[in-house]
Amino acid sequence: MGGFSNFAISFTIISILVGCLTSYYIAFNNGGPVAITWGWLLVGGFCVLVAMAMGEIASAMPTAGALYFWASKLGGPAWGWFTGWFNLVGQIAVTAAI
Repeated sequence: MGGFSNFAISFTIISILVGCLTSYYIAFNNGGPVAITWGWLLVGGFCVLVAMAMGEIASAMPTAGALYFWASKLGGPAWGWFTGWFNLVGQIAVTAAI
């Protein structure tokens, strides 16, 4: 990707933070402050576990391709292909939700 394409996709992904703040009313209406508090703590803990696992993999196999390359090396080319497409679909869904 070129510089502008890389900036554009990064800017789109960062806007998830803005979408999070605009979606608070859904959590307040359905679960209230308790659900938000425990949800943030629980999901935050799982995010830390995933980050530690990815950090361990990155230290063993540093690459610019990251998820796709790791999936291909650890599980085979089909896993790399699925990882790439699921990541793209997820990014489109998150952008549409925001």
